[in-house]
Amino acid sequence: MYAETDGFIEEIQRTDWPDQLPEDDLDIFTASLDPSFNINPEDASMADQTLHDPAMANFFVDDPMGAEGLALFSPGFMSQVMGNGNTSQEDENIDPGVQVPTNEVVPYPRNISSHSGLPEEAEPLLRHYRQHIAGQRSTMQAKRKSPWEIIFLPCALETFAELSLWNEASHTRSSIFYTLLAHSALQLHMTKAPNSLSTDWKEIGLKNHERAQSHLRQALQNEMFGPRQASYKELLMAILAMAMTSLHNGARAFRVFLLDAERLIRLRGLANQAQNPFKSRLLHHMYTHLRVIAESISLWNEPLPESSSEVQDLNQARTFRITEEGLNIGLDPAQEKTDELGYNDIHLEVQGRWTQTLYPVIYGIPESLMTLLSQTVSLSNEKKRLETVARCNPSISEALSKHTKTLENRIWAWTSTLDPAEPVKLPTGDEDLVRHPQVRSMTLAIHQALVIYFYRRVYDMNAMILQGLVRKTLEYLEPCLGELIDDQDFATSLAWPAFVAACEAVAPDLQERALKCLGVTDDKGVYFTPKPARAVVPLIWDKRKQSGDWTTSWQSLVQESLA
Repeated sequence: MYAETDGFIEEIQRTDWPDQLPEDDLDIFTASLDPSFNINPEDASMADQTLHDPAMANFFVDDPMGAEGLALFSPGFMSQVMGNGNTSQEDENIDPGVQVPTNEVVPYPRNISSHSGLPEEAEPLLRHYRQHIAGQRSTMQAKRKSPWEIIFLPCALETFAELSLWNEASHTRSSIFYTLLAHSALQLHMTKAPNSLSTDWKEIGLKNHERAQSHLRQALQNEMFGPRQASYKELLMAILAMAMTSLHNGARAFRVFLLDAERLIRLRGLANQAQNPFKSRLLHHMYTHLRVIAESISLWNEPLPESSSEVQDLNQARTFRITEEGLNIGLDPAQEKTDELGYNDIHLEVQGRWTQTLYPVIYGIPESLMTLLSQTVSLSNEKKRLETVARCNPSISEALSKHTKTLENRIWAWTSTLDPAEPVKLPTGDEDLVRHPQVRSMTLAIHQALVIYFYRRVYDMNAMILQGLVRKTLEYLEPCLGELIDDQDFATSLAWPAFVAACEAVAPDLQERALKCLGVTDDKGVYFTPKPARAVVPLIWDKRKQSGDWTTSWQSLVQESLA
């Protein structure tokens, strides 16, 4: 759908930005998101054009959900309306679950015509996003904290109000706003929803994605530092929102934006550990979850320098890697992680219990499970290099063998916080998210897929041997897929086990079931291959069948098709 993108935003990098992270060559902003969608240079001001939208003034008044969302905004917005330039930061540290809602909303006069730079489809797209995408509480009855509902949607509604009243907003907030419009439009396109507008949802989605991309570029140029500096939280929101919407283009653009998010977190997030505001922590967990998944299916792993002296910071240079010195370290699930370690372990490199983790209330997945996946990714990325070193170094050979066996045992011994044999109960609104039947089923599917992933990536095991695990993964995945896939918090968590299991399916009945699962995730625009997974995976099956080699990895087969 979009043009190829695989680079950092290097052309706007400031000297203050850390340069220890691996870099790609291309610029994410060098091309239009879609080759067939070209903006006329004469119309370059599209994001700023004036459009008349008579329905816009009634958005918050006619929609009680929208009015409720506006009432929950931070005091900063209200102070701006009242003319006070001082924005309070106290709401950053407040858990929205304990905030007292304010329900007084000043009605906007219905009969006053309004002119602004808002696109005419903004209102219906925000309505759809609120009702169908941001935290599906109507179907997911459990205690949860959705970043999309708590942070992203309120920011988009606040920006909508700013653009409506004053026809201006910061580039950072505008990027978030247009990204959510783009995501909503693309979801409507995927579901083939009817449209009364003059253009189809796909074109609307691409236009808004283009606007969001332009605003993000301006934000990183002009609002990273100086008097117009945007808040750290909003900059990170803009990048993460763009990453999620870019999944419509497959995993490469998705990963590129996450690399940018890592730079920002290391530059401004980890340096401010004294405060650890709640909403920033939500975003850090969101980044961690998306990044671990992105790295597990990445086809573009950067090679490491031969010597540690070639890098300024070994820990950052070896992101999702493991050194000889790191073997057999961080594999104890019983250790208590300090807050300092927990806050800074943004890639889940160390096993252990951390009481401050937000994983269970955001994703319903124990952090320990995703830590095992992260450690498996790191080991598989370094396996060939470490085996080469081990041939000439008996101590490294012994350490590598011990590390691999220990990680394998930890994966097999892992159990979720729920007993898989526990009787299924009807969900209640006071139920912990991890105990929701569908969420538990999703978690167990991820665990089974992790076992498959470990044996394929680390031991290069024949896929024929793994068919029992493929069957179990699909058995856990199928009951929860229909209910959870519409929820943006769970989309990537569901797509990952579906893809892993499908790649290794051999039996015709398992392949058929796997394709149905991939069809569901593809229809939501969540796939980790250059093309939709249900089109790519059958090609992997065919190539393995033609060669008779069922140990060939899907990564190598996809790379061959891209060559």
